[in-house]
Amino acid sequence: LLSGVMLGVLVPGRIPVYSFEQVSNNQWVVTLEAAHTIRELVFYLVGDAPLASNDMAAAMFIASPCNAFSLEAMSSWRYLGTISNQSPSAVFHVRWTEEELEAFTRMGNPVIQVGVSLESALTVASMVPDGFLSNEHHFARGIARDLFNYMQSFARPMGPSGEMIAVSSDVLDRWYTRFCEKFERDPVFRRRLHSSGSSQRT
Repeated sequence: LLSGVMLGVLVPGRIPVYSFEQVSNNQWVVTLEAAHTIRELVFYLVGDAPLASNDMAAAMFIASPCNAFSLEAMSSWRYLGTISNQSPSAVFHVRWTEEELEAFTRMGNPVIQVGVSLESALTVASMVPDGFLSNEHHFARGIARDLFNYMQSFARPMGPSGEMIAVSSDVLDRWYTRFCEKFERDPVFRRRLHSSGSSQRT
């Protein structure tokens, strides 16, 4: 029970956890073991209207062994997302860094801490979940590489040393049509763009 707010966290395949420890007026933490097996975290509010106001939201954070377990240093915490009376449950995917995975390997029973912070809806509206910007950056770079590779396959070198390429005027339309068709035909196309950053002309 978090000051009248009932909140639980669940790692799929495990028993739900409610044993949050209050560390400030609006913040709570709980430790989860076997961190190396955690790929998703499910957060949920219990009750018809667990939060005192619909203008409030519960912001979720995680801190790994590579980070400082201190809510005073919020920069060391990774923001996952929020739940609220209007959206009382959510599933968050957890992505571990190489440094964290190495730390987990060294630990016999690696743990993470989950932090909950009650904030105004206006405050959380400006917060960006961890990994979102970097994932979108990689996806955009993958699309750019796909376009470049496609154009290059039709290109004719120009200039004294071939540093310029010439393509037909409709190449962008053709690439866009191909891209959309491939995206619809192949639902994992986005994942391949993230992982490889490029694709072959088909």
